[in-house]
Amino acid sequence: MNNTICDPAIAHFTEKELKMLRKIEKELNVIIEKKDQDSITLKGLTGFVYTAESRIRDIICKVERIENRKRVAILTSSTVEWQYRRGRKFKAFDPFTNCDLEEAFNLQTTSVQIKINSEVYNADIVYKVATRGRKQIELKRVQLKASLPLNWEDMKGQSVVLIELKADSQEFTEVEKEFRKTSLSSNIIKVSLLHLYLTQTSSFESF
Repeated sequence: MNNTICDPAIAHFTEKELKMLRKIEKELNVIIEKKDQDSITLKGLTGFVYTAESRIRDIICKVERIENRKRVAILTSSTVEWQYRRGRKFKAFDPFTNCDLEEAFNLQTTSVQIKINSEVYNADIVYKVATRGRKQIELKRVQLKASLPLNWEDMKGQSVVLIELKADSQEFTEVEKEFRKTSLSSNIIKVSLLHLYLTQTSSFESF
């Protein structure tokens, strides 16, 4: 039996995911070929192919979550920066920790666990201090100035909004252009953008 899995997340497979594919291939005695950037072909006995497909789709879901997390983290870093005191100066957190802190801030969570220099701290969002035993490190939240496009719509207090773009709009054209770069041959019926509310100062973005 031959079966092909097509998904954009496959293009983001790292060596870790490729090793998992080789492990599945060996355990189930199937042939797994990654011919194109976003497709995988499976060959083997029907039952084993179905089992392999199920495992691969689980891997795809995990990769999709990681990629979405990356996009949100980068987006958050463009609007707000969390920092910790290091000597006399403050140093910015990595994008993922920055995102965790900002999410806790927006959700009005009292505290969240973070890592500073590979050590786990309990960050108090209210008092802006990270604690590990008797050790405390001062935290700071810096609101970055972001210039928002004039054509963005008001989210009216909603945290997530899905907006369908008009076919004759500049944004539609730009998105279509990016899709074409991936050798997409299908016809594009519609394009929707997901708008996320990230901070309490109406800073939002779309991707």
